[in-house]
Amino acid sequence: MVRRARTPALRRRRPDADAHEVYQTVWFRFAQHLGRIREPEKAGSWLASTARHECLKVLKSLRRLTLTNDPQLLDGVSEERTPEQSVLDSEEAAAQSERIRRLWQEFETLGERCRQLLRVLMASPPPSYQEVSAALGIAVGSIGPLRQRCLRRLRARLDARTGSVASRSDSAGVAGYPGQSGLRGDSTVDDSSSDLPHTAPTQPALPEDIADRDADTGALGVFDPGAGDTSGPPDGLGVGPPEPFEPRRLTVELAEQAPPGREVPLQVQVTRDSGDVGVRLRAFHIPVDGALLTIAVHAPGLLALGDLQQELVVRPGRDSDVLRFGLRTTTTGLHTVTVRAFRAGTFLGELRTQISVQEDVPARDGPTRSTALTTLAFDPGEVTLQVLKGADGAYSFQLLSETTYAPESFRLLAGDPHSVRERIYDELRRTAASADPGGSGDREQAQKRLRNLGVQLWATAVPDAVRRQFWEEAGRVTALTVLGEHDIVPWELLYPLDGQQEGEGFLAEWLPVVRRVFGQDRVRTLSLGRAAFVVPPGSPPEADQEIAALRARLGAAVTDGGTLTHRASVSDLIDAGFTGLLHFACHNTFTSAGSHVAMPDGPFDPIDLAYATQSGALRATHPLVFFNACRSAGEIKWFSTTLGWAPQFLRAGAGAFVGTLWPVRSDSALRFADHFYDHFVTQGRTLGQASLDARRAIRHQGGDPSWLAYAVYGSPAARAAP
Repeated sequence: MVRRARTPALRRRRPDADAHEVYQTVWFRFAQHLGRIREPEKAGSWLASTARHECLKVLKSLRRLTLTNDPQLLDGVSEERTPEQSVLDSEEAAAQSERIRRLWQEFETLGERCRQLLRVLMASPPPSYQEVSAALGIAVGSIGPLRQRCLRRLRARLDARTGSVASRSDSAGVAGYPGQSGLRGDSTVDDSSSDLPHTAPTQPALPEDIADRDADTGALGVFDPGAGDTSGPPDGLGVGPPEPFEPRRLTVELAEQAPPGREVPLQVQVTRDSGDVGVRLRAFHIPVDGALLTIAVHAPGLLALGDLQQELVVRPGRDSDVLRFGLRTTTTGLHTVTVRAFRAGTFLGELRTQISVQEDVPARDGPTRSTALTTLAFDPGEVTLQVLKGADGAYSFQLLSETTYAPESFRLLAGDPHSVRERIYDELRRTAASADPGGSGDREQAQKRLRNLGVQLWATAVPDAVRRQFWEEAGRVTALTVLGEHDIVPWELLYPLDGQQEGEGFLAEWLPVVRRVFGQDRVRTLSLGRAAFVVPPGSPPEADQEIAALRARLGAAVTDGGTLTHRASVSDLIDAGFTGLLHFACHNTFTSAGSHVAMPDGPFDPIDLAYATQSGALRATHPLVFFNACRSAGEIKWFSTTLGWAPQFLRAGAGAFVGTLWPVRSDSALRFADHFYDHFVTQGRTLGQASLDARRAIRHQGGDPSWLAYAVYGSPAARAAP
């Protein structure tokens, strides 16, 4: 190692004093980071590379100045080139040529879509995004995110080729372009003050128009490994500054009152937690170079004056920049505005505010609202499908992943999907009732009918653009979260098929499919140290068998909270903030008026959860609720919201909810529950994977479609803990 540090200085033929200075500088910088080395085998290469660059710096600084009164002499000197400068220029030219060669070699390994987009953006003069959209058939709102993803892939290939990754604070996008940081407001990086100078050869620069086009976003959508809260790839020597732990809040400001025709800007920011609002938040890692978030706004009844989707960077030690969304009041009434934060395809948090629009009233600022972001971690491969209903009755479908696609407006020809959905559920109920495990012929016909139903739903209930986007992401998707309107399509029944593109069956047997409702906390750990069971009189005969099997699987390590049979005892348990698992094994009656479970002291229905919902009785404990009963995931319209077991439990603070969309067979319900708990509790699988494994385990039951009836609400990456 000593020889590798000294040799570059000697090879440059520097005077002894200069060589000694370089030698000392290299070892001093090495000693500064000695305690933080994670890859000792790269130390020698780093020493040699650093020594070489220190020599080049010395060469730059050794221009001799001669005092003279002769202007002609000065003119002559200005034309001269010292031998050292000639060597320096020659080496820099050779290095630049090599960088360009490497870049284009790796460029050709990108997919056709990325190569096309980047080549078009490199045109001179640079085209507008509207021109790019027309030429390539890419939505304007998708060009920037797709460009960022392509540049991230290119940079990853260059990093892998050089064997190490330069510090991200010294680079912009792929390029590492001198004097650019890739984030708005960053100062130019001075190599002479870098703590780890040139741990890898400088990467080649793309043309400025590409490197600069979206420079404020950077390439920060990096998976957080392990717990999900650490930074991206390490520096070449495997050292880097420790990451701070900082709790954060999503903060929103909007006028609470305004007349029609008034512009009412919505301001959104991610702020540090001051500890003044409620309970002190748990701290978490923020990558040292920041985390790139997508902020999406849903404002039905208001006129958007610009994009309702923007990106911001959350950096350690300070609040983010303020995003401004232009909105204008139009029709009178009370309008709800929802703000959601995503990182890649993972939902982080949401906040809802309201504005009252009335004639002849002055505009009045509203209070600042905020909600906790429990973490900025995201799950690689998770894709979120956000489905929202506009004031005009049209639906907006938007796919969010590492590429954030533009929303696609879609109007159902059937109008209100309620009647169509009920016809589907009624057919599935009859199919489940007539299923015969021993009848292979009937089973085959039932499976074909179910598949055709799923294919038809995919073709008619999902917009063409969203289907194309799904196939673009299909090879990388590890879980799908459906957020927003759940009453228009039974998502678990979708069977993706477009020409020669076909997945691995129904969406819910191919991927973990989970749902999310507004007001639902993001919970990644479900504590199951205690379990209680709800089995009122008149429950199915298999209910006792189901509870006995569950008790045996949970074992003595889980405290038995007993079996509840009366409405009062169930309500008291929930209002008191129950922790652990609450498992229902019973009948549930679902009609257009809602759901209820018959109990000796009166029917238990979702309204009995109103106090728990409004008080957030379960937010401190985040229990798992498994409602193994007929149509326990059904919802009805209730004034300005939906009413059902799932939204009520989740808004009260439940960490996850499992229920059914249509009536299921009792024997199938028992088997699904047993397989689910086996994978989730015994084997330690994630919530999403456990539900997928349970579906697959019972899907071949004489044509019984019950395996597709289960709807799972929660984080697909959530795991059980004692």
